[in-house]
Amino acid sequence: MPPLRNVNFNVGPPNLVAPERHRYVRHSWPVRAMHWINVIALTILLMSGLQIFNSYPKLYWGKSSYTGRPPLLQVHAERTVDSSAVGVVEIFGRKLRTTGALGLSRDSRGQLAERAFPSWLTIPGPIWLAMARRWHFLFDCLFVITGALYVASSIWSRHL
Repeated sequence: MPPLRNVNFNVGPPNLVAPERHRYVRHSWPVRAMHWINVIALTILLMSGLQIFNSYPKLYWGKSSYTGRPPLLQVHAERTVDSSAVGVVEIFGRKLRTTGALGLSRDSRGQLAERAFPSWLTIPGPIWLAMARRWHFLFDCLFVITGALYVASSIWSRHL
């Protein structure tokens, strides 16, 4: 017969000690603020950049579009055989129909309009190149300033 071992016959749970809680701060509040400012700035840069692309919806390779070569990317609208309009994206000469998203979308009055990107995706909504460039320049400056502040605060806090 094997020897008896010390067996705990208590039915309840063992006494557990609550672990200590530590607060971990991964990034300081200035770093978090600068990152969120950059998220907003990049979003507005994207939306205003799409509006700038709406003014001339062709993308060429190289320094100039005056070379006579066809564009790499082109967004426009075309008429079909039954005379209905469709949005078209041409990539390297291959046509893709994209009605409702690119090339042809509804404007603020609900009418179909030829534009590369729909108005709900661009800042400002209607086609307005001068204002889109102002938005783009303003948030580009904000993006550069927050980047410079981030580098300066990293050097100051010796986090770099």
